[in-house]
Amino acid sequence: MVPRLLVGTEIEEALYEGSAEAIVSEAAEQLGCLLLVGHEPELLSLIVTRTGARVVLPTAGLAVIALDSWQGGGRLLALATPRLLEAAASAE
Repeated sequence: MVPRLLVGTEIEEALYEGSAEAIVSEAAEQLGCLLLVGHEPELLSLIVTRTGARVVLPTAGLAVIALDSWQGGGRLLALATPRLLEAAASAE
């Protein structure tokens, strides 16, 4: 059973015009965990900046990053394509 998470949702228009890195830095003061949903090129730029990983992030892909700190650094823990996510959902 998956635990139910009580979370707030905020739509941040600045992601369309600004930097995902800036959003992470700003959120650091308030949060212990952050889920960003967005698209290219900002999310891929965040992955490269934080982890150094050179990856292809397809449309509807998922990346999980463990941050070393909110100020910088991190590790890419998982990268999942839509096909993999669909197969995982079908297996349940």
